[in-house]
Amino acid sequence: MYKTILAVAIGILIISGAVFFVAESGMKEGDLFGETEEEYEKDNEEEVFVKTEEDEDIDEREVEEFTEDEEDELSEVEKEEEKDIEDLVSCLKEGELVIYGLKTCPACAQLVASFGGEEFVESIYIECMEDREKCEEEKTTGYVPEIRIKGELYQGSRDLSSLAKATDCEY
Repeated sequence: MYKTILAVAIGILIISGAVFFVAESGMKEGDLFGETEEEYEKDNEEEVFVKTEEDEDIDEREVEEFTEDEEDELSEVEKEEEKDIEDLVSCLKEGELVIYGLKTCPACAQLVASFGGEEFVESIYIECMEDREKCEEEKTTGYVPEIRIKGELYQGSRDLSSLAKATDCEY
């Protein structure tokens, strides 16, 4: 009971202090951020858009065609990037690059994402939770991701261009 009364009293003191501060400082409504009333109203006006006859004349088919063209261009760029990644992964596999990792490892997830996802890197990536025996036999460090090239531990940068360079692949 006393705690409730104390909490109410503190609340009243805080509110009265704020009211006193506003009254003493000469602030008015809208002055909280140092704005005049006119600036406050101007900043908070809603923009009104009026549809004109020109807007009505736009042929919706042209808009749809333009959007489809953009999507085609984007998909072409994406296809080229995917092809580049697939070619790189194929070359890395030929260069005997193997990545040992865990799904729970943030650095592993980042490395996999740099290849475009699991579907692109699966041929050179060993998930140690799923294939513990292989990891125990082949890994020599206690951390992941561990990268090996031709059986040797790779300790260089983990970006795609560095991995490509280490295996004589083009990227």
